[in-house]
Amino acid sequence: MSTLQNLILIISLVLIPSTLYSDGRVKIAVFDFEPFGVDHATMQVGSILFIESLVGTGKFDVVRIEEEIKCYRVECAVEIGRNFGFEKAIVGRMVKLGEKLILTLNLIDIASGEIEFSDKFVCTSLEDLDTILERAAQGMAEKKSFIETADVGKITEMETEEVRRRKPYSSVGLRTGYLFPVSKSYGNVKKEMVTLDAVIFHEARDILVEGLGGVSATDHTSDWHFDLLLHKIFLTSDFAPYLGGGPGVHKVTVKVEDYYLSETKSDDGLALSISGGIIGFRTYDFRIFLSGKYTCTFVDIGNTSTQHGFSLTFGLTSPSMGKEGEAFRILGGYLGLLLLCMVISAID
Repeated sequence: MSTLQNLILIISLVLIPSTLYSDGRVKIAVFDFEPFGVDHATMQVGSILFIESLVGTGKFDVVRIEEEIKCYRVECAVEIGRNFGFEKAIVGRMVKLGEKLILTLNLIDIASGEIEFSDKFVCTSLEDLDTILERAAQGMAEKKSFIETADVGKITEMETEEVRRRKPYSSVGLRTGYLFPVSKSYGNVKKEMVTLDAVIFHEARDILVEGLGGVSATDHTSDWHFDLLLHKIFLTSDFAPYLGGGPGVHKVTVKVEDYYLSETKSDDGLALSISGGIIGFRTYDFRIFLSGKYTCTFVDIGNTSTQHGFSLTFGLTSPSMGKEGEAFRILGGYLGLLLLCMVISAID
């Protein structure tokens, strides 16, 4: 710092009231905000309002360092703080971006030279600036984020606005693969069952909801099914793993043949599935899936009271559906088709 700057600082300190160092409050130096695209008057008003709010917390003995001493960085604040016996210092930045004012504040511990607490505040109108700065001062005093300092009567215009977010991706598609029976299930069938599913799904940032309707079948065995599955997506990348599960309704038909008779047994019941896999091309207007699903179906048929199987399928979806409610209409169509297939199967 120059000799003139030091002289200005010393003069400002001499004029500090004697009560400054009383009551065990923290001695803190507050520097005027660094302006970016903000006019000088707004910056000054903001700095003064913030200092008044800091004093109002009752936790600080506050010294406003005169604006002639331009100190906006941690290193500068630490040097001044150590030279003049401050315990803490606050440096900040006020940025105008379109209609927004963005304020960043850093609370610095002079002894360690480190940033002790930092927060960012955004307001969309000058009318909210007083509220913003009051809550900023409270946050600095209590080391709470801006969200945590919200209170009745201290809500900004921006916080009352509806949160804008990307709408969930919804689509339909087909998957095909194989169901591998486990533990003598499905009439102790000895070979894998071909699976074909129609799928409707909704995908948010980290949640995937699927409705799968279709059939797994081989020569003498079939499993008509509809499963509703909820998954957690673990990454935000283009290719991401997911894991979850859910309930379903299955209709299992088994044709039993021996030397003396041929008999067809059929029953339906609830099922529970654990499922997961990899979803790909999340930033595009379609998706690919590699899915695995272990299902326990509560149907007493053949030699077992429950049917167990692991399915492995691959699928592709159509482009996203833009019209609100379209996905549910298609889901209703799938359910109707599945019900019709079950009725036909029962008649046969």
